[in-house]
Amino acid sequence: MPTALLPRALAVALSCLAACERGRATEIPQVRLEPPQDADGDYPPTCGELGPATCTAPCSQGDAAACLHLAEGHLEGAGVPRDPARAIALMRNACDDGFARACGYLAAAIGRQDLPQAKALATTGCERGYGGACVWMAARVSAAATPPDWREAAQWLARGCAAKHPQACLLYGDLLHAGAGVRRDPDGAEQAWRTACDHGAEPACALAEGLLPEVVLHALLDDNPSVAQLRERGVPPGHWRVQVDFCVGTSGVPKVNRVDGGPESLRTLVRETVERWRFTPQAPGSPAPCSETTIEFQLG
Repeated sequence: MPTALLPRALAVALSCLAACERGRATEIPQVRLEPPQDADGDYPPTCGELGPATCTAPCSQGDAAACLHLAEGHLEGAGVPRDPARAIALMRNACDDGFARACGYLAAAIGRQDLPQAKALATTGCERGYGGACVWMAARVSAAATPPDWREAAQWLARGCAAKHPQACLLYGDLLHAGAGVRRDPDGAEQAWRTACDHGAEPACALAEGLLPEVVLHALLDDNPSVAQLRERGVPPGHWRVQVDFCVGTSGVPKVNRVDGGPESLRTLVRETVERWRFTPQAPGSPAPCSETTIEFQLG
């Protein structure tokens, strides 16, 4: 099977808002917030740009966006005391008040602890018009299935793109380009990528201009093992570097060819983790993209 080498830095669909660092396992809060840091008319920087502490007064006056900015601060301990429980309460109140984005953020925050409730919250956020919640459902539910349900993922991403969410449009364009879960539609893909570009997704801009690389590929899921997982597996303390060689099949599911470095317990965990990563599928006849990446772990 022909292969194409991926760049070392893979495009990431969902970026971290919590205490996490790409490629490194670090101590993280009990809850972890992972939606994109996208601002729009419903969620302007306002007090969040000045510092979370300045959000306290407008939040107390019923400004849901200010409450969500304040929640981000409490979750990360940025500008206000770190207080994940307070962050969750603020997000829940804002969601209950009808702020769609807060429902999506809350879903991401509790997804690892309570997936059924997170799915309900993300569904509510998506239905109310926050495209990031639609992306979360596509990635964390539809694509995460074995095998991935790309038809369902396409439906979520189409709704997110209709709400002008840049990541939803980028990923929906990929599915239209590949004909994954939807009828193949190059013109529709270009339109989705154009919307993504116009709303801040820079990787979509060249695609919208028809400058297609040999492989059109973006990640929906590429989490690294957490410190808790490392300890559960009995990985000994130390600084570990693990090299992973994998290829992505036409369905978007990685096949790990080789894992080197670190103790066996860590190598096994990394293999299992990478096999759960998900990427947008490839168009028929496209080469199988492959990559070599290094993940570093510091376990005290």
